[in-house]
Amino acid sequence: MSADSADPSLPIFDPVDESESQAGIAVDRVPMQQQQDHHQLPSNTSQPSDNQSSRLRKIRRELKLLNAQLGGCDNNGSFVNGKCVCPYPFVGSRCAEFDCEHGLSVGPRFDPEETFFNRRCICEDDWTGELCNIPIADQCNGRGQYNRGRCKCHGYYFGPKCQYVSKCVNGKLQDGTCNCIYGYEGDYCDKIVCHHGYPDKANESESCVCPPRHTGKFCDECLLGSGLDSRILNHILPFPNCTEERIPYRARISRIVILLISTGLLFLLFLTMIIMHWGRRRALDPVVDVEKRRAVEERKELLERAIYLQSSRDSASNTAALLNSSGARRSSRFLDPNRMDHDLL
Repeated sequence: MSADSADPSLPIFDPVDESESQAGIAVDRVPMQQQQDHHQLPSNTSQPSDNQSSRLRKIRRELKLLNAQLGGCDNNGSFVNGKCVCPYPFVGSRCAEFDCEHGLSVGPRFDPEETFFNRRCICEDDWTGELCNIPIADQCNGRGQYNRGRCKCHGYYFGPKCQYVSKCVNGKLQDGTCNCIYGYEGDYCDKIVCHHGYPDKANESESCVCPPRHTGKFCDECLLGSGLDSRILNHILPFPNCTEERIPYRARISRIVILLISTGLLFLLFLTMIIMHWGRRRALDPVVDVEKRRAVEERKELLERAIYLQSSRDSASNTAALLNSSGARRSSRFLDPNRMDHDLL
């Protein structure tokens, strides 16, 4: 913006002026009274109107832009060795930008009374603050310290956000996460789980201090009564209650009577079934005996016939053998040449 095209109401600065050639024109160096004199406020008005205040803000913004064009250092910056040395939190070649750690600077356009650009920085997600240096959420998941855009993790944690672990005390390490065994929890599986009780600090919380009626390493078992009568007459409810259910005397007697009657009825039913089965078998015995007797007689008759036939065959064989032997003796008597039959002489 040149001096010829500037608003006549604005003050004209000569860039050749030695007093302003290096340091530029800082907004805070222009008194508010001097700025108000250029606008000739009405005499009957004690304070500037809304339009006048808006015009003053516009003048201040244009002064900042003019300083940047003139090559000066804005926001009380010092021009040293050809460059601007900016005070915190300003940065840039002319100290016109804000040092936004996680966001974008609005620069000379910043105005806290404007609808837009009323913040120094436009922050990224998960960041807030005037300079976008305050995390909305814990960047390190409570497992480390965030410093200059990085997490310095504690203990066995690692990763960009300390989301992984490198060691499991009572579990199995898988993909940077611990799968704990029964009775342990925590990121390292190093914390014992006491279902009813609290960790025993005397042994570095490796066991639990259990209340009455509970026992076990993790207080997950019921402690039964110490006496025999207590175990018989009183019923111990299962875990996790482990409380003793007291049964009244009459209720115990009633249960015993019901149990005896039920047992007797079952015995009578079993005995009746046995008697009915025995009677049925006895009714079927005559029929079975007749059939057996008939089968025996038939078998006996067959055996007798077989014996008779066998004896007949044996007698016939003996008779034939005798006849053969007598005939052989007679024929040998006639056929022997050395034998003389005296009967023939």
